[in-house]
Amino acid sequence: MMLLIDLGNTRLKWAWWRDRRLQDGAAVLHRGRELGTELAQAWRDLPRPVAIHVASVARPELRDQLVAAIAARWSCPVHFAVSQAEQAGVHNGYHDPAQLGVDRWLAIIGAWRRVHGAVCVVDCGSALTLDILDHQGRHLGGVIAPGLRLMGDALTRGTSLPALGGAVTATLGRDTQAAMAAGTLQALQGLVDRCRRQAPADARLLLTGGDAGVIAAGIDGPHELIPDLVLEGLGGTLDGV
Repeated sequence: MMLLIDLGNTRLKWAWWRDRRLQDGAAVLHRGRELGTELAQAWRDLPRPVAIHVASVARPELRDQLVAAIAARWSCPVHFAVSQAEQAGVHNGYHDPAQLGVDRWLAIIGAWRRVHGAVCVVDCGSALTLDILDHQGRHLGGVIAPGLRLMGDALTRGTSLPALGGAVTATLGRDTQAAMAAGTLQALQGLVDRCRRQAPADARLLLTGGDAGVIAAGIDGPHELIPDLVLEGLGGTLDGV
């Protein structure tokens, strides 16, 4: 079996790729912790994979920690995915295809693999990204905005407002922190709704990432939550391997 890994700056997710689908996935939070230590504990019962495929948008030092953790446990090939001009039926819309973040690239491949039609893909992580595919699998472009926490942190750093804490809700705030929470959440929900209108009229809306559930709660119209869309896309690039 092949082990698929999605390494971000806050958490690492993994799953096995078997019979052209994900199986037995899990995750660890590593922000503020030593990644190698977290993985040594989390992976203690995992069998040796045939190969490991990684999607990473993390800082270089985190990639190094991951490679070291893998080498300490297994001897097997490790492959890092990169964005391409065309792959798995999807055509990259960037002028320089390599500049499209690999997480976005794999998420839209995962979306195309599910839909095989027009789709709007929203990844709600540290940053919120939104990408649109047409009916032929052509990437029409996208947007990048600060994610919920990052937007709240920027608001605090740039003003005398308090740190954003507690649950994030779109309900009109009755205190400063609640108003900040409502403002950041509604800003992102409004962004998704506005960008969705730039997609083909029948495009499906798929959301993934850690804050997808919170953001999706206020989205107009039908939508789907797909927790492991990046890993699905990574696996989709391996079909036939």
